Amino acid sequence: MEDIMRSLGFLCLGSRLKRIGEQLQADTQRVLDRLEVRVPSSQYPLLAALDRLGPLPVGELAQSLGVAQPGVTRSVAQLAVLGLVETSPSSDDKR
Repeated sequence: MEDIMRSLGFLCLGSRLKRIGEQLQADTQRVLDRLEVRVPSSQYPLLAALDRLGPLPVGELAQSLGVAQPGVTRSVAQLAVLGLVETSPSSDDKR
């Protein structure tokens, strides 16, 4: 079967790069699974940011990673369940 994105060349470059990134992420996760590493590969950038920048509000963490805040909120919650991060309410949060 023809790979349409490949046949369109540069017209689909962004989509092709996204596909490559997803394949690399899946390959990395398979290696981590074989090694029985409990942290998903998608969480490593977040852990690296916290290591380099220290404790940050979720919004600033999302900005430093260039991703959406809801995704970081979910990731932080997953890492907290694994015992790898601690969360605390912001003094600015009036909820």
